[in-house]
Amino acid sequence: MISIITGTLNRVGMLPTLIANTVLSDERLELVLVDGGSTDGTIDYIKQLNHPQIKLIEVGGRSPYPHFMNLAIQQSTHEVVCQWNDDVILCNDWSEVFLEQIGRAHV
Repeated sequence: MISIITGTLNRVGMLPTLIANTVLSDERLELVLVDGGSTDGTIDYIKQLNHPQIKLIEVGGRSPYPHFMNLAIQQSTHEVVCQWNDDVILCNDWSEVFLEQIGRAHV
């Protein structure tokens, strides 16, 4: 299982693709999203999804990106953490990523 962590700020238009490419594409993923005080509907959008694999952390204001990532890591459930930007799209299938992870565990 993998925790995907990212920060966002006023990028509600990017979130449907991010969500489709992560938690909607594989049940072994969780998305930990740290919001820096969005005013464009980002928070409302995430909350109305009420998705069990999405954790929203509301910082309420701007903060250095490392601070966001540290908060996300602290809230991550899984041992493997993958840091993404909110506009990243995975080119491979998640099954390939998990097979790679399993292969490394047996080395």
